[in-house]
Amino acid sequence: MGKSRIEGIENLIKSTTKVSSSEKLTEEFAKVLFEVPATLKKEMNVYCAMNDITLKDFITGAIKKELK
Repeated sequence: MGKSRIEGIENLIKSTTKVSSSEKLTEEFAKVLFEVPATLKKEMNVYCAMNDITLKDFITGAIKKELK
């Protein structure tokens, strides 16, 4: 029998919960690929250049902001 949805959610919470200072938090990364309109990508590139940030940092920040 596979994991229940609740078990999956609990594991996700455990994996993102801060640990005590004596333990090191190791975060796994996953590659995310998606398509956006070319004009939007150009606009994001201009914004990133003007604000001296990477496109990756821009998208990550936008996602974190939306999830709050």
